Amino acid sequence: MEKVFLTEHIHPDAVAYLRENFEVVQGTSTESGEIIRQGCSAILIRSAKITAEIMDAIPTLKVVAKHGMGVDNIAVDHATEKGILVVNAPYSNLNAVAEHIVMLLLA
Repeated sequence: MEKVFLTEHIHPDAVAYLRENFEVVQGTSTESGEIIRQGCSAILIRSAKITAEIMDAIPTLKVVAKHGMGVDNIAVDHATEKGILVVNAPYSNLNAVAEHIVMLLLA
């Protein structure tokens, strides 16, 4: 079974969904050593940095998924060279951002 490493917490329903098809490991740190130590097929991040060093150290890595907008904390060019898929969820926090903006306007 493929292993998915979660560098940070995500909603329990999402974790349950992943566990239907993957071995899910919840990390306790976003440090590169912790990520490398897992030797996973996929990494799901929020704010963790995924560097070329991390990708080179995990030969089984196939996917880096960003739970949110942007991929500036992922070495995308290096991932492309290694054939590692990089994906994100750019609209996943759209409602929360809109609500936050309205509350700031009201404040």
